[in-house]
Amino acid sequence: MPRPDSDPPAAAAAVRPHCARELRRLRRSAAVLAGVSALLHLVMIGHGSTPAGLLMVGMAALCLPCAVHLWRSATVRAWAAVGAMNAGMLLVHGAMMRSAAGGHAVGDMVSAGADAPLMLHEVLMFGATVLSGTEVVLAGVGLAAEVFRRRRAASRTG
Repeated sequence: MPRPDSDPPAAAAAVRPHCARELRRLRRSAAVLAGVSALLHLVMIGHGSTPAGLLMVGMAALCLPCAVHLWRSATVRAWAAVGAMNAGMLLVHGAMMRSAAGGHAVGDMVSAGADAPLMLHEVLMFGATVLSGTEVVLAGVGLAAEVFRRRRAASRTG
């Protein structure tokens, strides 16, 4: 009977490349979403004041390095940065959407029909909010997977 810390059987070893492919897909998907997030910020430059436009350029500039890091090889730091930035964006987007809707959520505006048509800005803001939420979830999954991968590698060497 093999010891628990010995080499895994061939069937378990065959799973590792599959897991690596799935993690690469997760990283690359998150990187693409970060790039789309940067693009959304750039599209929104003309939808506000000059300081708001500068803020949009800054946010786009922050999204791009994360996209590059996630595309190449995600680290715990990259996943944590993506998760934290997008959680912050969710808070900011939620507050902005609430104030833009006059105290009503965008969902209330959508259900109001023709009485309250959504402007391009609100549609982009809603899309960016959904995107941020998706990125938070992916960052959580990616962070957990990276921590698990590191612990597993450390247990094999130690």
